[in-house]
Amino acid sequence: MKCAVDRNMSDPIDITPLGCKPVSFDKCESGYMAAKEDVTLPGGEKAPMDQCCQCRPGGEICGYCKNEAMCTEAEKKRYVASEEEKECFDGVPAPTATALSPSEDVGPSPEPEKQKTPNPGTLGFWKRNLWILVMLWVIVVVSLYGLWSRISIYSKWRPRLVQMAGAFTIVDLLTILIIKFI
Repeated sequence: MKCAVDRNMSDPIDITPLGCKPVSFDKCESGYMAAKEDVTLPGGEKAPMDQCCQCRPGGEICGYCKNEAMCTEAEKKRYVASEEEKECFDGVPAPTATALSPSEDVGPSPEPEKQKTPNPGTLGFWKRNLWILVMLWVIVVVSLYGLWSRISIYSKWRPRLVQMAGAFTIVDLLTILIIKFI
């Protein structure tokens, strides 16, 4: 079955039937992950790590799409498994907010009324679009450099502009790191 997210390869990754197990949306934006034992790389080798699966077919929310609730046809083709590949997913309902490792058995929760369905797009947008923060940094730093180059050498604002550019660089880099690794 070709249910792995990475469809850019000429020889796609294979996942065994029922290999995609529910996990939290912060692990995989589809909500499903295959254990490395269930993943076969091109050439027949076993995978060195777990692999995120595509979104389950049937109208579930897909965190890989720009609008998670309604994927475009191109996004469906790339991120949502087809009806023939439905066998990749085990028969459990959509994942919940609790993180499930692929080896855990899925059973009834002791307090089902307190479970909340997660919002898969909380940081998903920023993780997919880190380039926006990079471009914001470029625009601000270039603007501050432009101001710096037009101000008199004797102006007290000249060193302050350099300090502002440095401070903005640090804040922007920390923001990118936090978003990338959370």
